[in-house]
Amino acid sequence: MTDSPLHLDHADAPRIIVLGATGYAGSLVVDALVAQGARPVLAGRNRDSLQHAAKRHDGLEVAVADAGDPASLRALVTEGDVLVSTVGPFERYGRPVARAAAERGAHYVDSTGEVGFVKDLKAGLDPTARRTGATLLPALGFDYAPGMLAGGLALAEADGRARSLQIGYFADGELDPRVDLSHGTRQTMVDALTERAITWRGGRLATTGLASRSAVFRVDGQDRRGVLFGGTESLFLPRMQPGLDEVEVFNGWFPALPTQIGAAALGAVGWLPGVARGVQALLRPLAG
Repeated sequence: MTDSPLHLDHADAPRIIVLGATGYAGSLVVDALVAQGARPVLAGRNRDSLQHAAKRHDGLEVAVADAGDPASLRALVTEGDVLVSTVGPFERYGRPVARAAAERGAHYVDSTGEVGFVKDLKAGLDPTARRTGATLLPALGFDYAPGMLAGGLALAEADGRARSLQIGYFADGELDPRVDLSHGTRQTMVDALTERAITWRGGRLATTGLASRSAVFRVDGQDRRGVLFGGTESLFLPRMQPGLDEVEVFNGWFPALPTQIGAAALGAVGWLPGVARGVQALLRPLAG
């Protein structure tokens, strides 16, 4: 983000709508947009909460819409709008929001970290978005925008010679999930225990056990270990280099995780339903 305002309040600026504006992530997005000179529309389910939030920013416009009510979502946006969705978990609530934007010709941005959700959007909404002129930018957050950029730069520097690309996400210090992650992000991580990691292997999309193996990355002069989690990099970066055989994304946010649970044990969660339900029950309090 730039140090000076982008002057998003001029007459030709697009109408920006933040869905989930009163939640943790939504509030951060609204604050950042206002700091850049924008006057976003605050959207969500509760009008009283929206109006209270609007007063903090000199009376922003509010709109009531529910991610579970497709009609309210279609009424929320029109052609050329920018819809920023922070309503997660996106596997549960995100598809109607993205579909409404694509059908109405509105541009769509979200903060999801759910790779399967992005894969479904790519497969299901691309024709609609092309027809209406909508641009869909899912997962435009700390996962997976940094990895997309870093991976793209690495492939460009390799100049067609790369065959394998590994991307690792690490925190500067150790994260406390209860403090450093939003409720939606924590819930997403718990829900993800029943999913398999999406990767690019052998020149095609593949799935493998979540955290089924690990890799070591050199970060600030130290060896840091991450476990295989998958990322949207596997969906899009191979388009930059058709001969790329492998794209894998690893997560090292919680360095104690592999030793506490074991990468192999966590990997089994994705294909043993009984184990998945048991681990989810144990971790449910973490989601809050």
